[in-house]
Amino acid sequence: MPRNQRDLVLTDVERRIAVSEIVGFETLGADALAAIASLSRRRQLAPGEHLIRPGAQRARTQLVLSGDLQLRRAGQLWPHPEERRPLDIFWAARDTQPLEIWSRDGAELLEFSFQGLDEVLEEHFATWVSIARRLASALLTMNDRAHQRMRPRARPAGLSGRLSALQDALPYARRHVDALVQLAEEGREVHFDTGAVMVEAGTPSHRLLVPLDVALDGWQVPCSPCGVEMLAHIPHADTVRATMPMTALEITEESLLDLMEDHHDLARELVATLATAVINRIEESLRGENGTGKD
Repeated sequence: MPRNQRDLVLTDVERRIAVSEIVGFETLGADALAAIASLSRRRQLAPGEHLIRPGAQRARTQLVLSGDLQLRRAGQLWPHPEERRPLDIFWAARDTQPLEIWSRDGAELLEFSFQGLDEVLEEHFATWVSIARRLASALLTMNDRAHQRMRPRARPAGLSGRLSALQDALPYARRHVDALVQLAEEGREVHFDTGAVMVEAGTPSHRLLVPLDVALDGWQVPCSPCGVEMLAHIPHADTVRATMPMTALEITEESLLDLMEDHHDLARELVATLATAVINRIEESLRGENGTGKD
């Protein structure tokens, strides 16, 4: 709707439509959408007006209804307007770099408080799942996947070995020992002989395989950081075979999501890990485009 035809006060229905269509949370239930939309307040920026200047503390995030927002982080103009949304990537990452946000030609916005979004995230777990899936999908498109290199690795037997393996595979969860113990106890050990298929291209990505007796080097499909392919809810892109006999702990998607729902802090740290990884990859790309990347 053109800005000059929009009512000064948006109705609840209009807010929900904006959140659903612009943010891309079409899969959320009505209660979650309503909770997010109810946090919003409308704001207009004049051409050239700053929303936040470098060094100012952010307490809110914005959804652009019309017009434009320009953003600069750490001196670098941010070229990805699709990331400037409620539950935005900088908030999700708990990023502390100074931001400068302004409108070049003027903008109409919905603003959302960070505190309110945290509360929605805790009360409506589907919101967290939606964020995690979107970030995981973005991360997969930015990373080159290569066949992993395996080498033997000695670990203690039993629960202590499983716990050690999970701490390596899920570094964001290392301090949540109780949660990892629960995951270790629920996991199932599976063995792969040399040449056995670990994951097959085109099959659903519904589990995370955590190696117990081998170490993995490099980015890899079945054991990628945080289980991004499983979180993204997309089929496996490649077939991967074991290059040596190995045993892995199988963690199902259901087990991982149930654990996250019970441990909000753990879920929040996973979101931050994924968001930080996306930011880092975008900035690596920017440095390459500007000729400042490392050889």
